Amino acid sequence: MNFTDVLNNPIAAKLAAIRGARIVTFTTATVPKMNKSGAVPDPTPRMQDGRKVFGFMRVVNPYFGRVVKHSRVNAVINFDYVTAATKAADKQGDVYVPGPSSYIHIVKIDDNGNECRTPFLTDKKTASKIYVQLKPLGTKSFYTCDGQEIDKAELAPFFPEYREQLTPVRAYFVDSLLELTVDGQDYRPEIEPAQLQAILDAGISAIRQRLALVTK
Repeated sequence: MNFTDVLNNPIAAKLAAIRGARIVTFTTATVPKMNKSGAVPDPTPRMQDGRKVFGFMRVVNPYFGRVVKHSRVNAVINFDYVTAATKAADKQGDVYVPGPSSYIHIVKIDDNGNECRTPFLTDKKTASKIYVQLKPLGTKSFYTCDGQEIDKAELAPFFPEYREQLTPVRAYFVDSLLELTVDGQDYRPEIEPAQLQAILDAGISAIRQRLALVTK
């Protein structure tokens, strides 16, 4: 994916124009990572020491490939991750040692020939997609399966476990960003990604109203 082409998206163009760290708000629609199977309560008890004991059984994930996560995310962009992680480790009496990364940062050159930080990343291996790196401050989310809202508790057995980060950071595929709000101004793609069209048929405003009802 060519970075210049990405800038045709009003959201990406606005993000690229922002200098320095800034708090912004995104509305997103993403396909969450899920395992193809998971452990759920086994309705059939087994006898142990004369007592019925209920355990777990592994089942195929019936929701795999059918779930979309809708979120409203308040976040900081253009932050220095290494500095933030170093401070977080220092508070815990630890030392932060940067590890290998599968992403590379995209920088832009200003009129004076200086490199400027952007919130954009691409993967080192293929450089085929452009992502926006952000530090989430607060997120409200809900999930749908085949377009119908579903309780997160039903999906929980099939989500992978993640190791807690010293400084939480997320990377969103540019095309998953449905709306950007900066200083009270909203920015949206002029042409919606085809893979999200069914989601967007309900309208951005409907998603925002629904998210306003979700507890953090």
